[in-house]
Amino acid sequence: MSRKYKILVLRFSSMGDILLTTPVLRSLKTKFPDSEIHFVTKKKYKNIIQNNIYVDSIIFLEDPFLKMVSKLRKQNYDFVVDLHKNAKTLFMKLLLYKDWDDTKIFTYKKNNLQKFLLINFGFNVMPKSHIVDKYLNSLKRIGVKKDNKGLDFFISDIDLLKEKYKSINKYIVICLGGSFVNKRINLKTVKVIINHILSYSDTNIVLLGGDDIKLENKFSQNKRIINLVNKTSLNESAFLLKNSFLVITPDTGLMHLASVFNKTIISIWGCTSPLFGYTPYLVNKSFVLTPLIDKHKPCSKHGKYCRKVSFNCIDKIDSQKLIEIISQEIKLFNK
Repeated sequence: MSRKYKILVLRFSSMGDILLTTPVLRSLKTKFPDSEIHFVTKKKYKNIIQNNIYVDSIIFLEDPFLKMVSKLRKQNYDFVVDLHKNAKTLFMKLLLYKDWDDTKIFTYKKNNLQKFLLINFGFNVMPKSHIVDKYLNSLKRIGVKKDNKGLDFFISDIDLLKEKYKSINKYIVICLGGSFVNKRINLKTVKVIINHILSYSDTNIVLLGGDDIKLENKFSQNKRIINLVNKTSLNESAFLLKNSFLVITPDTGLMHLASVFNKTIISIWGCTSPLFGYTPYLVNKSFVLTPLIDKHKPCSKHGKYCRKVSFNCIDKIDSQKLIEIISQEIKLFNK
């Protein structure tokens, strides 16, 4: 019987980043099966983690902050695992223990200096490891290991979803959302993709995205285009991604959600960079498309801004290469 540790894991946001913590949660539970794992995040992200079988309790980041931390101190955690690493998590760790104890606190290396050099000077000294592996590396000293099983998301109400979406089959998902405008696939490129799929095959197309996306009505006029933008829950989106045969997506949370189900993914990158270590994790087949300009010099860490004046980086994706990959994957699926 393993020791019953009480472990606090910190990751406040956002959708994709929280999904990327799930191998850590699973590996902790595997190493310490009798442990109790508590996860701190913002309330609006609870649906990402609420069905996770490796989490015993979800604690919502709330105000007043000091009152919340006071409650956490009473739990007397054996370990605190910081997978966010910002000023707030540092303050929280300082308050949780009267004396800083490196044997109890685990924080991953964020590589901010390397990111600064890459963004501002194009000097690529970024470590080649994926962000998930960086998370896991921070826990090596207590014997937590990578299990090569990918990300986790646990779909609920599967029978209801099968009934609801039973008319949708043989389809490609195009993800249109993005936390920032500069990360989203522009509608011109979306039209190119859709027109090619419709003319090249009898494949259906499912459009997914949030309420930040405005589509032209004609995207809904073709019966083979199923426009579900801002019409699905995260659980429903996961189900639809799982049952697709190809996912075309920018660097977003839905890209990581597709990775959970080991889908073939075409990821399209704009002013962020796959060099930061956030590519689809442990999928069998992934195509990474970056702009045809400044390949080693992203504009920003999170895609908040683009340094180009007359265009956005994501507009400079090789459309011909994209079409070739889509055609190839449709052929393979139809074999």
